[in-house]
Amino acid sequence: MKAIEFHTTARDGVITLPNQYWDWQGKHIRVILLEEEQEETPVTSKEYHQFKALRLNTRGFHFDREKANER
Repeated sequence: MKAIEFHTTARDGVITLPNQYWDWQGKHIRVILLEEEQEETPVTSKEYHQFKALRLNTRGFHFDREKANER
C-alpha cells in the first residue's frame, strides 16, 4: 500500500487532491481524516484576573519549621 500525506480544506464535502497526485484519479483509495488541532493562543492580561492582594487570618496559627522540614 502506498501512502501520501497532504494538507487541504474540505469544501462542500469535497476534498481536492493536489496536482502532483492527479494520477490517483479514478483509483480505489482509502481516506482517513484527521482534524488538525488549533494551536492554543497565549493568554493575555485581559483574559484572566490577577491577584493584587491576599489577606489571611493567621491568628492562632503556629508554624514549626522543624516539622515542615521533616516532610
